[in-house]
Amino acid sequence: MFVPRTVKRKLPHAVPAELPPRALQPISTGSVAAQPESSNPADTSSKHPPRAPTGPVQQPKKGPNYSEEDLAWKHIVALEMLFAPSSSVRFAAKSIDGSSGWIHLSHIISHRSISNLRPSPSQIALATALRTIPSALIELSADGYHVRQRELPFNPLIGTDDEMTIYVEPVPAKLTDDALDVAVALRKEMSAEDPCLPIQRVFGLGRGYALVLLSSIVDESTVKNIKMPMTWMVLTKAEHDRRDVEYQRLIQSDYDALRRRRRVSPEPRRREEGRLTPPREVGRLTPPPLPSLPPKSRPASTSTPTPYEKGLILHLSHLHEETNKPTIQSFLAQVANRQQYFDKNPSAQLEYDGAPIEDATDTNLVHVQYVDYTKPSDTAYVRLSTPAEAILLARALTFQHRVMRAKDDCKGTSVGENSERKYVVGNVLEGERERIYWEMLEDAKTKGKRKRKAGDQDRSRAVESVGEVQQLVVNKAKGTHMKFD
Repeated sequence: MFVPRTVKRKLPHAVPAELPPRALQPISTGSVAAQPESSNPADTSSKHPPRAPTGPVQQPKKGPNYSEEDLAWKHIVALEMLFAPSSSVRFAAKSIDGSSGWIHLSHIISHRSISNLRPSPSQIALATALRTIPSALIELSADGYHVRQRELPFNPLIGTDDEMTIYVEPVPAKLTDDALDVAVALRKEMSAEDPCLPIQRVFGLGRGYALVLLSSIVDESTVKNIKMPMTWMVLTKAEHDRRDVEYQRLIQSDYDALRRRRRVSPEPRRREEGRLTPPREVGRLTPPPLPSLPPKSRPASTSTPTPYEKGLILHLSHLHEETNKPTIQSFLAQVANRQQYFDKNPSAQLEYDGAPIEDATDTNLVHVQYVDYTKPSDTAYVRLSTPAEAILLARALTFQHRVMRAKDDCKGTSVGENSERKYVVGNVLEGERERIYWEMLEDAKTKGKRKRKAGDQDRSRAVESVGEVQQLVVNKAKGTHMKFD
């Protein structure tokens, strides 16, 4: 199935700056103008030859080398887009020889859609383009300085923008760097009396593909009958959307099938009952098979082995919504050190009134493997080295009742158990909640590996790129009627 380029979105490359056209040189009349003599005699005596450049000479950049025919096509397409039915531009018109609706070219070249063309067109250039290339939409006056919009010889089928839009992939792909170049390439191939003309707008989605708004409803039969460039891929907007949805559905189905295959564990191999008879050789007698022993009965497995170590994930809640991972890690380290001080000094627990105390030791009691946190949120998941560290932090947070008052608050402030402000709470994931989190973690790691090329990046970063897992775990847990504290 043909997949449009829009599923591989790439930012368009920057268009090189274009220099303004060189000024026209005055026409020589054959006579040499007299040079004004200098009144200062020192000027004539102090003439020196030009000094040689000391550094590399920078040559001036040259703009695109357009031919007269290319410029005429650009002017015609720009004028037709300016006078398109959907255009809201209005000019002051006047009557000439009894006919009304004539607009002077001086008003048109001052409009930004025409003045932004490079090179900037003049009135004579626009008049020459209208005489060279026929247009069914614009009429030029006899004097060559006025234009007006003609009445179309047909009634176009007006519909919604999606019904009148086509999706194109031009060749070469760099045509989409300038939307006017796409319109010019289409206008050259299409007939002047085509009911789909004029081209109203071109939307450049990225390098290599664009959407073109025509003046009539376009369907599959119209796309086949319209004369388009042979090497281009042209689709209706409806067909492009249908293929895009179909492609996304196929990708999602393949991803779901992969997840199902990973979740289903292989059945344990069972020992065959009896032994196979060896192959019978021609001309030799085969001895009877030995009696087989009854198969040994294996005890039924009551628990399925888990691919992860249990009790390592600590779920934190009531954090500051604008905090960060280093602050969370430092906050947990100080909570653990403070709890060690309380355990070594039981009397300090009774005298403790919420004032900050100095840590008893600088040794890190807990070793955080990683912090799964995404702003803005007041919850996070922390993976520790051992289950004992997770239990220690959960008990310490419940005992100390500390609140993070700022996003960079590493110590926190102790509050009462019945305080209106919610203190930081930690719960060790167990059972179904823990299994769901590890499944989402494996999915995030697999997704990251598919995006990377082999050997380009360190595979250890896959464990850290799980910031999006948190919301997925919460959503899936809500579906199974579980609550996260």
